[in-house]
Amino acid sequence: MVEKNKKQIKDYYNDPEVVRRWGKIYNIWQKQEFELILELVPCKGKSVLDIGCACGVFSMLAVKEGAIVTAVDNSPAMIRAARQNSDDQAEKIEYVLSEAEKMPFGNGSFDMVYLLHTMPFIRDKKQILSEISRILKKNGHFIISMPNPFSITGILGIILPFLYKRYVKRDEDICFLNPFEIRRDIIRSGYENIHFRGLELLGGEAAVAYRRRKSISLWPEKISYYLGRFEKYTDLGRTFLKYIMFRTVFAFRKQI
Repeated sequence: MVEKNKKQIKDYYNDPEVVRRWGKIYNIWQKQEFELILELVPCKGKSVLDIGCACGVFSMLAVKEGAIVTAVDNSPAMIRAARQNSDDQAEKIEYVLSEAEKMPFGNGSFDMVYLLHTMPFIRDKKQILSEISRILKKNGHFIISMPNPFSITGILGIILPFLYKRYVKRDEDICFLNPFEIRRDIIRSGYENIHFRGLELLGGEAAVAYRRRKSISLWPEKISYYLGRFEKYTDLGRTFLKYIMFRTVFAFRKQI
């Protein structure tokens, strides 16, 4: 069943229309999210692995920040789209077609590993975390971004599943995980959690509130303004808001 679901997902993301649709999403919303994620831990001069690179937006941004980037995806169509989108950056990015659970890299190959929006599509969670530990250098950084099912948007997605069905083929193709359980498992594997941020993607046109050192909201501008003030000036806001944002971002440092 697991292998069948993996094949369904792989075939789905090889569909040219799906690639086009996800490219549009990445350019509208995720590009700004990725810029904010890159502010958490500087990547200039670092060897970076982008797992599940999709249309290549994050890889391009990391190259512009001065990183040495390798991008991995198991979809040939996504790899082609990433090459086409990277334009003049293509020669600076090494694209690799591979499953995330078993990648063709030596032990301790990378300073930084990014797993952005990819974890819910990976069936063997223990294997991917083990593989990342293998290829990441000691004191290297592992940054993960994943949906938070306990967020307002996540709850709306459960109540109104058509919000997600436009972008995923079947309900079983995507698994909404508890990001805080994943954080616990990563810490137990020998990592230190150095950053925890929340991002909210609801609202279409992006209005970024409190870009640096804050939880980030892509809600309409008025809502972003008041959420930002609530977060900035209250202890409740500083501790609570990031738990109800749709996208949860953790940055870890490998200690062993």
